[in-house]
Amino acid sequence: MSTCTAEKIRVIVLAGRRPEGDPVADMFHIKYKAAAHIGGRAMLNRVIDALDASGRVSEFFILTQSPEDMAALGDFEALKARRDVTFVASGNSICGSIVDFLDQHPSDRPTLVTTCDHVLLRGSDVIAFLDSQPLDTDIAVGLVPAETVLAKIPTARRTWLKFARGAAYTTCNLFLLKGPRARAVLAFWAGIEHNRKRVWRLAWYFGPMLFIAFGMRLLSLDAAFRRASRSIGATVSPVILKEARLSIDVDKPSDVEVASEILDT
Repeated sequence: MSTCTAEKIRVIVLAGRRPEGDPVADMFHIKYKAAAHIGGRAMLNRVIDALDASGRVSEFFILTQSPEDMAALGDFEALKARRDVTFVASGNSICGSIVDFLDQHPSDRPTLVTTCDHVLLRGSDVIAFLDSQPLDTDIAVGLVPAETVLAKIPTARRTWLKFARGAAYTTCNLFLLKGPRARAVLAFWAGIEHNRKRVWRLAWYFGPMLFIAFGMRLLSLDAAFRRASRSIGATVSPVILKEARLSIDVDKPSDVEVASEILDT
């Protein structure tokens, strides 16, 4: 069962710089990847445009290590002038930064988390994600099936989460935090996020039986999420989205080319 509510939410847009450096920022010879122009517009501005177009957002919080420095960039003058946009200091840990934000900015409203490099996001995607939320979840995670992605973008190189009967999915940088247990989930994840690209190690943290079942592809998507939810004491739910472009985030120079081509079509 889903909730199709028009309730206004707040949004965290992750716009920090990686401690080890950022290949996209380096490609454009700039300090912040968020300011890289894709299709003639700064990436962060494209993401805010999509969120605005959804009509669902009441407040925007842009998390970056040097908020005053980023807000002073010419590309973001309009954002800085908006009363509903706040640049907020973050740390180097993604989940740790979100936990700190939730502690410092408590609210009863759901919080959507996305990234500044989600340049192919559209307002309709935000609406589809929000309107597909399970009623009883603490955290919802947007996923796109591998078959959907590869049918439209056959060269896509993603981290695939593989399940029973050959099903595979990739995340699409859309997460909704709902209720007090969401913070506990993120605090747990903060301790293991250094393994976020190592699917096998992540599975081990949820328990040996889940690890074995996952490794042998015995679990369906829903079963894996149910078991993981029991292990961490909160409900984490998948939300399946149908647009292949949502799997593309601009992490590396090759993503710039793919995203630019899609924007041009």
